[in-house]
Amino acid sequence: MTVADEHAEEREAQEQLLRGVDYLRGLDRVDIARLIGSSEDAHFAAGTVIVREGEVADSLYLLADGTVEVSVRVDEGDRSVTSITAPATFGDLGLLLNERTATVRALSDVQAWRIPRHDFERLLRERPQLGLAIATALASAIDRRDRVRVGAPIKPPESFQSMMAAPQARHSRLTRVAYVAISIGVPAALWLLPPPSGLSSTGWHIGLVMVGGAVAWLLEPVPDFAVALAMAAAWMATAATPPALAFAGFTSSAWVTAVAALGITAAMAASGLLFRASLLLLRVFPPTHRGQLSALLVAGVVLTPLAPTVFGRVAMTAPVARDLSQALGHARRTRASAAVAFAGVLGSTILGPVFLTGVITNFLILSLLPAKEQARFGWAEWLVAALPAGLLLFIRASLILLALDPRSRMRASRVATRTQEQSIGCVSRHELASLFAVGV
Repeated sequence: MTVADEHAEEREAQEQLLRGVDYLRGLDRVDIARLIGSSEDAHFAAGTVIVREGEVADSLYLLADGTVEVSVRVDEGDRSVTSITAPATFGDLGLLLNERTATVRALSDVQAWRIPRHDFERLLRERPQLGLAIATALASAIDRRDRVRVGAPIKPPESFQSMMAAPQARHSRLTRVAYVAISIGVPAALWLLPPPSGLSSTGWHIGLVMVGGAVAWLLEPVPDFAVALAMAAAWMATAATPPALAFAGFTSSAWVTAVAALGITAAMAASGLLFRASLLLLRVFPPTHRGQLSALLVAGVVLTPLAPTVFGRVAMTAPVARDLSQALGHARRTRASAAVAFAGVLGSTILGPVFLTGVITNFLILSLLPAKEQARFGWAEWLVAALPAGLLLFIRASLILLALDPRSRMRASRVATRTQEQSIGCVSRHELASLFAVGV
């Protein structure tokens, strides 16, 4: 059997173990690939204490081979609670509690994969509803154990798949109606009052609608975008502004481009395309700290002339930078992780003025030039004129960035990268649709 075949079998075993955990069954292939990429291979000889009661809980274990015993401390010493045989998992409580609640000892030679707690915490930040699923799963397991102990009938298991759906609304329907009434009632109560000195009646009414919008944004009875649209509709309904002025921002090409870029970015992230891009950068560029900083800078330069909005480019590179930082093993809020984040931002922003299509502001500047000068500047002519200053700025910023953490010797694992590529599989139709949207 080749090394590649062994890694493929390990990946399949890891994926089956993760899919076998009730609260992880609803994760998509990208989240599963991330967890597999963060796992650490661990081997324990028979009799070895894997985790000890009272120690810091910092990981979940996927038991691939062997049997372990779970015990707790009592007055007479350790008392065995149960034994676990592969394939299985243990250490689940370590995802929620700070200390281990039991000791786990290898009864035979054990092979397992350890997934650090901080990787689950990152997943929980992206999927808050997963925390509820974990808590419910553990509570259900405790209830089932107690019922078995006393001989009571066992309740059917909870549906963890449904808990992976979108979270429910924060407020009840009655509360949301009350908040809407307050948001409308505040400006309505002041509507007939005379405007302050120096302010016209129209200006006073426009300001009152904005006050009502601010109250609605604070109370959040409806999404933010709905509040903004309602404000524009209120200005038109009260004849405070004409429709063309109220919705002028929505008719600009800049707004359309920005919304399209953010929408495409969201689709790329959901489809797994951005995660695949981060794996590609790890494969093409050196899997070192400076190698991946260079990769992000180059990726930003390539994106700059293609996506004319800074927000869109940063939205595309930010998830990639986050995945690269994790692959390199950088802890959060360190100089090394900050350098990776800055590389993604700098690469996507600093050369915007150099390319005519880099930022929309360039077209505004071009329109302010005399007609004769405008005729001189096409895309290539603009690049030639702006390149010297832009290149100097880019080089200086890159050197400072590369020197931000000169002692970093972290490297991404080639094996982990290949394993994640195999786990995420072939390019899906959702990724192809995202690529098509980018091309359009």
